[in-house]
Amino acid sequence: MGRNQALPAAERLREALREPPVEGLHRRVVSDPWIISPVLALLPREVLDQRDDMAMVRFAGLEPLVRPWTLVCFAVGIEAPEPPANVNGSSIVVASAKLDAGELHFTWTEALAASEAAHRTLLEVLRAE
Repeated sequence: MGRNQALPAAERLREALREPPVEGLHRRVVSDPWIISPVLALLPREVLDQRDDMAMVRFAGLEPLVRPWTLVCFAVGIEAPEPPANVNGSSIVVASAKLDAGELHFTWTEALAASEAAHRTLLEVLRAE
């Protein structure tokens, strides 16, 4: 997806969250990780688990700038289950409810708002070049 298309797509996803369940949003993160952050589209990734209600992706780091970490996404509109036991170390959890898990945990609404802000910043930087 082109840089100019990512921001409108992120905005549409945020709009969709107002009417959950948004089936398949957690699955889209596997194929389109830019949904969470534009940086993720650049990192090599491995799908660790993908189920009806959860997707778990391990991103390779770009040392020394970015360390490896795991992204766990739960389906929108359901009560978030406990994260899998093998999610440890550096992780980001995005769920339909707040969880006490990982270094960073967001609701979908919070994650997409942060993503939209990151995409806007990236576009501003690219336009300035």
